[in-house]
Amino acid sequence: MSQQDDLFPVQPLSVEVPKNLTEPRLWVRRLKIWKEPGGEIIRDIELRPGLNIIWSPDGDDDPEGGGRAIGHGSGKTLFCRLLRYCLGESRFADEVQRDAISTTFLNGVVGAEVMLDGVCWAVTRPLGIARKHFAIVNGNLDIVAKMEGTATGIEPLIDAIEATILGEGTSQLARLSVGQRAWPVALAWAARDQEC
Repeated sequence: MSQQDDLFPVQPLSVEVPKNLTEPRLWVRRLKIWKEPGGEIIRDIELRPGLNIIWSPDGDDDPEGGGRAIGHGSGKTLFCRLLRYCLGESRFADEVQRDAISTTFLNGVVGAEVMLDGVCWAVTRPLGIARKHFAIVNGNLDIVAKMEGTATGIEPLIDAIEATILGEGTSQLARLSVGQRAWPVALAWAARDQEC
């Protein structure tokens, strides 16, 4: 039996990294959580370009702990959601979890050092109530976390990512409706987890 030719043949995937590229064009260098602006640091997590593995021990992996360790409910998904929040998602958790976190950390702030084409953006976003969103190019994360005054919002970072990473052609493809931003759509496609 003869085989029919494919109507739409699959093109081979070809990816070439520019020779002058020394790091990813977009990556998160650090994620930091404060109980309040300039106050107690809850977490300060440095990341590296490339693959970073986030894990927690399972009960079977912790023989000295008497099986108390558990891999579920340790915060891995929330960590990923906070990263995505700092990259432009509108929320970091469902309404029930957001309410619980904002009640516990009324003035809490999450921030990230987002590297975009070798330039550091300091991004801070509220976990609690009555805080402002900031995205400052060449900013110092600790200073931006304490900033008062007029907020920039997250839009300057989204604009920069859309202009430098996505480009106009890709942005046009990613928009599902008039006026919709392309980066949040691309971020949702690229950063799916078990909740999606």
